[in-house]
Amino acid sequence: MKNVISYLRYVVIGLALFVQLSSAQSGLVQRIEQPIVNFIKAKEGFRSLAYIDPVGIWTIGYGNIKDAKPGMRITKQEAEVLLKKDADRFERYVSRKAGRILPWYQFGALVSFSYNLGYRFTGAFLKGIQTGNHDLVTYKMGLYVYAGGRIMKGLVIRRKEEISIYKKDKTILKRYSRCK
Repeated sequence: MKNVISYLRYVVIGLALFVQLSSAQSGLVQRIEQPIVNFIKAKEGFRSLAYIDPVGIWTIGYGNIKDAKPGMRITKQEAEVLLKKDADRFERYVSRKAGRILPWYQFGALVSFSYNLGYRFTGAFLKGIQTGNHDLVTYKMGLYVYAGGRIMKGLVIRRKEEISIYKKDKTILKRYSRCK
């Protein structure tokens, strides 16, 4: 009986690895969960009028920079559409770079990180994500606290919270669960 259980365990592990590899190679894109969307919305904040962010980039809605133009105004509903479009772009980026299925909380933390900073997964940071070196990933995440050449208190807090989410600390997400 023990041999059968051991055999079945190896079959299940093998199937899980096969699905993971197949998904990564087929271009399957993971999606962030609603608590992560709420976290991003709370961290980015809603601005109906386009503004210049601390590094000099026109921004609108929930941190959208692709569509923002001087003098532009949008509604919350329009900002939600832009957020969905931006989140989709970063979900595809994180899925492609990770090369494997990540736990939802790690995936969500990395999407939030990318949503805020853009395409930053290179070198040791990327290697850490791909190999599951969580200490390296969280260390690298914590380095991105500068804007315009100076440390920003809001970025320090956001990175700490993203790192906590990455480590599966659900208390952070509960704090933002009521953000709409």
